[in-house]
Amino acid sequence: MDEIKDNNEIIAKCGEFLSKSNNRYNDTIQRAISDLRRYSGDFWNSSTVRKYKRGKKLNLYLNNWNPMVNAISSPISNSPWHVELAEDNMSDLQQMIDNVESDTDSKSAIVDAFRKAVLTGYGFLVITTVEDEFTGEAKVVVESASHIDAIALDPTCNTVDGSDAEEGAVVNYISLNKAKRLYGDDVVPFSYPGTQCTINFDTFDQWEIPEDSVAIISYYKKNDNGLVDFYKICGDKVVQYIELPIKYIPILRLAGNEIFELNHINYNGIIQQTLSLELGTNIAYSTMIERVGRSAKANYMIHQDALMPKNQAACNEDDTVAVIWKGEHQPVPLTESFQTGDLQNTISTCRMLMEDTLGVPLTGIADQKERTATEILRQEISKESNTASYYNNAYKAIRTLGKIIIEMLNGGNDERFTLENGPQVITRQMKQRQELTALATIMPDNMKPIIAKYFADTLKNDLGEDLSRNIVANLPQDVNFISQLQDPAAIHQLNQMQAAMEDTMEELQKKSAEVEELRQQLNTTQINMLNNREQRELDFQKFQIQEQNKMALEIAKLEQNGTKIDNDAILKQQEINIKEAESEMAKAEAESDAYIKGVNDGAQELQNEIINQVNEMDNVEGVV
Repeated sequence: MDEIKDNNEIIAKCGEFLSKSNNRYNDTIQRAISDLRRYSGDFWNSSTVRKYKRGKKLNLYLNNWNPMVNAISSPISNSPWHVELAEDNMSDLQQMIDNVESDTDSKSAIVDAFRKAVLTGYGFLVITTVEDEFTGEAKVVVESASHIDAIALDPTCNTVDGSDAEEGAVVNYISLNKAKRLYGDDVVPFSYPGTQCTINFDTFDQWEIPEDSVAIISYYKKNDNGLVDFYKICGDKVVQYIELPIKYIPILRLAGNEIFELNHINYNGIIQQTLSLELGTNIAYSTMIERVGRSAKANYMIHQDALMPKNQAACNEDDTVAVIWKGEHQPVPLTESFQTGDLQNTISTCRMLMEDTLGVPLTGIADQKERTATEILRQEISKESNTASYYNNAYKAIRTLGKIIIEMLNGGNDERFTLENGPQVITRQMKQRQELTALATIMPDNMKPIIAKYFADTLKNDLGEDLSRNIVANLPQDVNFISQLQDPAAIHQLNQMQAAMEDTMEELQKKSAEVEELRQQLNTTQINMLNNREQRELDFQKFQIQEQNKMALEIAKLEQNGTKIDNDAILKQQEINIKEAESEMAKAEAESDAYIKGVNDGAQELQNEIINQVNEMDNVEGVV
């Protein structure tokens, strides 16, 4: 521990600072405390009961704020910001930062401070060191101020997170006996209690020391070196002094919505924004329950003489089903009827106005089954715009928090870093899913697998990754994904060319079928022609024999009759007849050959055309 500086001077400066902070912030701090009490169940406090004349009425509390603060703060817990060093060669420092972030208490502290900011407009983080229970070494932790009024802020700071503060303090209380045991009897004046310490807390509205207790103050003040002096003050004694290797007061404010009051910038949360609507809801709800309690419970009227004394006593109980009457004339029963429709409408209207004011559904992350995609998207945009201030202000505080943590872990040296993840990732993913859902209603069926893939990508977890891979693996054959490196216009042109080639291939298939048909026709024709040619040759041979036999018969007849025969003439005529037969046969063969050639040429032409088109397609694919 460094040498403790002048005790009285430090305590006096601390007292002056507490006084200035109390004068500036007490009203807003007390309002924030009142908001927390309302939220925690003390909604019908004495002033509210008196103001709305509900002293003799039933006053019930229906908490509409709880689901809203859960909906707004859940992205913080589900996706906290992460400090990532810009330099890759600082793995040891990065690991230490990760250890601080992963600490359960630190994570809970950030969520707790953020919830308080959402509810009241004020939440505070304190960065300090504690002794590790296993190693005994000091470790950096982040704490949330469990009591908002424990924090003293610099009235001169202007930044939303208080990062420009020159002073700051955390005021807690410790029993007198414990204080003397830890720090000595001289922590308070000898006559304590009864004698005030140097810092007179009776003059402050923000702090009230419990009986038989003493204030223990963590006081931070920037020194001339630009670093922060830390003093622990117990009563009238500075019990610890350390010069911290940081440039910021380690007390950070998480702020809500900015408001202007008395020339000052203050902050409020959802409680102040919707207090009148919550009041309307609870008055209507309490009145409705009152009406139900006053409803008639008896269903029958029975004459006294018809009942035995023991049964009469039973009918006098509060939850009786019968009313006793006596006398000559039966009374007219009065049946009380109560209406709740007006009160239910009041409750519904107040809740709807709360949703519209905050942009957050009372159901938290609402069940959107019965809402259109447009309505869902509109609501999410409203929520994002209405809650943006909470996330933006928290981002600024967490960024300063990252700077302080790095300096404390790195001997006062700062390093460049970025804040990764964060609640905006959650809200952005929700918005993307809703936009994709809306798109799915107007996109053609062949595009829906692509939308499903991108929907799965927004889940950003193991389930989303597995789902995305399975969607891609089971895509229809006509659906493909393109990378960021591919040109969509070129892909579109290629798809058009492929479609044209598919049409060409279909046409080629038809032509190939025609060629095959012609080939079959040609084969059949050739067979037929061959058979006909062989038949014609046989017929010609028969014809020649017949002609020879005919001529020989004619000669024989003429010789028999004594007629002089001119053999030359006969042979010449025979030759003529044979040549004529040969000419007819040759003509028939030429015609058949021409037919076969025509069929063959047609088939070859179709085949050549198919080959040319296939070559053109190959050239196109080579270019692509």
